[in-house]
Amino acid sequence: MNSNDLIDMIQAKLEITDIDIGYGDKVLIDGLTFNLESGSIVGLIGFNGTGKSTFLKVLLRQIKPLNGSIKINDKDIFSYSWKEYSKLISCLYQQLPISSFLSVFDLVKLGRNPYQAIHSWHLSQLDKDLIEKSLEMTGLSNLKNKKIDRLSGGELQRAYLALSIVQNSHFLCLDEPSNNLDLKHKAQLVSIIKNLAQNNTGIILVSHDLNLIKKLCDYVIIFNSSAKPSYVHGKTDDILSLQNLEALFNLEFKSLDEYFIR
Repeated sequence: MNSNDLIDMIQAKLEITDIDIGYGDKVLIDGLTFNLESGSIVGLIGFNGTGKSTFLKVLLRQIKPLNGSIKINDKDIFSYSWKEYSKLISCLYQQLPISSFLSVFDLVKLGRNPYQAIHSWHLSQLDKDLIEKSLEMTGLSNLKNKKIDRLSGGELQRAYLALSIVQNSHFLCLDEPSNNLDLKHKAQLVSIIKNLAQNNTGIILVSHDLNLIKKLCDYVIIFNSSAKPSYVHGKTDDILSLQNLEALFNLEFKSLDEYFIR
């Protein structure tokens, strides 16, 4: 295994076709159609309540879309078994649970659960290598024996990022991954995401940090449930235009320089 990489992933494709997302009679996103191939990064932006987190819940099969279909590798996502789907998609959540019983190593080890036989737990050498590599990538090797309830907010964020990485899925959802991270570790996060994409992982990145979105993403989806249509999407440079951002934030700016650090 290359010293900088996890396992190179084979090509995979996420196909979202004409889906409506919401709860009951309340539709947040209507008619969303979008494809993402592994190795590409799509950024999701919009105000709170416009459907970003709900969209992730649909991708993670926590709720079903009101209409439309979502497929990975030409197969409906709801037809996969739990173990199969866990190898296809993983997520770093915004709200992170804390346990006083788990060490950082034991937490990250959980990411290898989909690869274990039923009713048994045996870490292969590959499992151990991937765990150690994910700890190294996230700067946590020296903290692997520390209980996670004793970590700082930024350390906890990185521990759960390592858990998501070691799952070695084709697609990785990141919900506000720069929360609680200082400048050093934000730079490290950028490097990790780029490395994962280079190894053919598809990234779905939710963030209010437009600089992070602009720096990393090949594509962007802007959600705005109060507008018709409820989203716009396309290549990053096209979507992060002055016109789109002014419409999103209902503000007027002289230039994009007022949004972005150059």
